[in-house]
Amino acid sequence: MFPRETLSERLIAHALGEDGSDDAVLTAWLRDSSGIAVADLEREINGAGYAIRENLGNRPALRVFTLNTQLHPQSANAWASLAECHAAPGDAATAAEMYAKSRQLAEAEKAKP
Repeated sequence: MFPRETLSERLIAHALGEDGSDDAVLTAWLRDSSGIAVADLEREINGAGYAIRENLGNRPALRVFTLNTQLHPQSANAWASLAECHAAPGDAATAAEMYAKSRQLAEAEKAKP
């Protein structure tokens, strides 16, 4: 079994999907049986998002980065990556909102004892 490769394949299929019908199934699989340690999942999804962006374009990558923020809503890194993906084609307003969310989460994390 190759969990990272399987993860990449599932995320590519998700990125290229149009109707979102796989979202609940994919989310359950990611949380319960992807074979990726919970502590590594956010980083692995993020890395796949960048690979998808590089190879398939911004639009498919947006689906992956959005999924990552849904799975990891407290991750400043996930929100920053989503912001960057919005900024690339010129969606400055949405990118600014996402960057603000990322900064807020990063500051809250630093403030923890």
